[in-house]
Amino acid sequence: MNNRRFPYTSEAAERVLGALRSGRSLRAVCRDDSGVPSLNTVLKWVKDDREGFAARYAEARSIGSAPLGRPALYSPEIADWILRGLSEGRRLSDICADAGMPSAATVRQWAIEDRADFAARYRQARDTGHAPTGRRTLYAAEIADIILAELGAGRTLNDVCRDPDMPAQSTVRLWVVEDREGFAARYATARQFGDEIMADHIVDIADDRSHDWIARPLTTGATEYILDTQRVRRARLRIMARRARLSKMMTRKHGAPPASSAGQNGFDPVKEVEERNRALAERAGSTAASRRG
Repeated sequence: MNNRRFPYTSEAAERVLGALRSGRSLRAVCRDDSGVPSLNTVLKWVKDDREGFAARYAEARSIGSAPLGRPALYSPEIADWILRGLSEGRRLSDICADAGMPSAATVRQWAIEDRADFAARYRQARDTGHAPTGRRTLYAAEIADIILAELGAGRTLNDVCRDPDMPAQSTVRLWVVEDREGFAARYATARQFGDEIMADHIVDIADDRSHDWIARPLTTGATEYILDTQRVRRARLRIMARRARLSKMMTRKHGAPPASSAGQNGFDPVKEVEERNRALAERAGSTAASRRG
């Protein structure tokens, strides 16, 4: 609801101001309450001073002393407090609305990065408390299946989430952290299949010679073939980008690779592309020179 355009009304404005007077943060109000606009919309009301809203907003913030800033650095004490609240059944958004608490997005980032083994404790606290999530983008099995299928086909999560009607990357990662309906294991499997397909793509790119040469007619009526160096450089960049991603994923899963950066049996697809096209260029140059001679 908060994503669509929300017109200014005195009722909505008073609902927001009342919540601010009670000490809640504007972010928490706009995220959790129904019948209120997005945070950016409220701030625009302040900027435009709709019906004297700016002064009333400042007064409400002063009365409620709602926190403007939030701690972002990980703290064991704050982490323990949050986990205790979750295990008691409180929602993360309610806990993070308390004074001195970090934002819910910060806490989820702690779980994603597993700060001081926070991820497992976070999941356990949520399971114990059975707190409702109330996310803006709810988990949907059909959407999850589409995402996993695309990841298994070798696409990146960033690319998939750009498709229409797809959730944000942060939402998908949250499904992994909270293991919605067993999503974490399925996600890991899909990423593994996608990595294998990406490795196949590296070989396919290295083997593809279909457009390596540009045909240029000569005044003599003959045709000269020139190596398309731009395409070769592009192929090299595509291989290097995929190799870098695979290396990062494999390091996370299996640890640092051996000192040699080449693949098994010394195969290096980047060098293979360069050596293959260098040899072809030399051969083409020799052929053209013999024709001219």
